[in-house]
Amino acid sequence: MDKKTQAIIVFDGVCNLCNGAVNLILKYDKKKHFLFTPLQSETGTRFLHEFGLDPIDTDTILLVSDGRAYVKSVAVFEIIKGLAGGWQILSIFRFLPLSLRDGIYAVVARHRYRLFGKRDKCMMPTEALKERFIT
Repeated sequence: MDKKTQAIIVFDGVCNLCNGAVNLILKYDKKKHFLFTPLQSETGTRFLHEFGLDPIDTDTILLVSDGRAYVKSVAVFEIIKGLAGGWQILSIFRFLPLSLRDGIYAVVARHRYRLFGKRDKCMMPTEALKERFIT
């Protein structure tokens, strides 16, 4: 797939929950639509600045697709739309009010290191996956 048509996910590279989500996306992204960059990377920081997000606030996921930015629960649901394997069923929760969805997202994000742990450094993709990561 042409990189211009791919979407970029900016994620917390030291968060175990976030890395688990990246691994899940890699598994179910059969069309290889998504590319990844840690928000701790130069590219991740640039995207955060470009879309007016604070690079110090690591409690969000950013999806950049077709020149648009999606954050928090909206980003999650946009990502789910691109996955195979029946993940789209979770889209039924999109009908919950945005404030509720983002509230739940914020609680999980705020406590993710305590609940799921944290790495000392960002994950390093294997040779087979390097083409899916931007540094």
